[in-house]
Amino acid sequence: MAVTAKEVNKLRQYTSAGMMDCKKALNEAQGDFDKAVDLLRKKGKKIATARGNKEATQGAVFITTNTKNNLGAMIKLSSETDFVAKNNTFQHLGKAIAKMALENTPTSLTALKKLTIKNQSIQEKITEASGKLGEKIELSAYETLKTDVVVAYIHAGTKIGVLVGLKGKNSPETCNAGKEVAMQIAAMNPMALHKEEIDEATIQREREIAYEQAYK
Repeated sequence: MAVTAKEVNKLRQYTSAGMMDCKKALNEAQGDFDKAVDLLRKKGKKIATARGNKEATQGAVFITTNTKNNLGAMIKLSSETDFVAKNNTFQHLGKAIAKMALENTPTSLTALKKLTIKNQSIQEKITEASGKLGEKIELSAYETLKTDVVVAYIHAGTKIGVLVGLKGKNSPETCNAGKEVAMQIAAMNPMALHKEEIDEATIQREREIAYEQAYK
């Protein structure tokens, strides 16, 4: 049977897969929409498996906070290239995962991957996106923070994310102070909040580096 452009476009809108992939899937499924969706999902799994040994060193950080600004969630979705990390499919997926993380606050990264979005687990969504985009994609980090005031900050074009928690009243002044702290954290990458939290071996190593820089 002949597949119409309208049917191809419908499948493309539903799956975000490429036009030719949608047309091929519909032809193979003989026009059966649900079967075509399954075929595209299987293709995504095959591509994800084939790229399993690749390194996903790029990606983006996604952060969201609740309306009360007392709870924040941050995730990192990794990819092989920065080009894919900027793709709309990748960006939409990252935002959706961050939203689920905030709403459910799972206890671990593994638990987060098991949450469902439109009857698919987050891990299945990631595998599907990997097939569409042709790269290894993985959910590589997840953190939540809950306290009186939570301030979120994204730095370096979504490469660095910071959540800062402050005690006190939720006000513009508090949020501004939190943002200033977050900017310093993103820029300096501190080891701890207090010097007492840093072990002696690390302190000694840093002293040696400072001495070498100053006198040699």
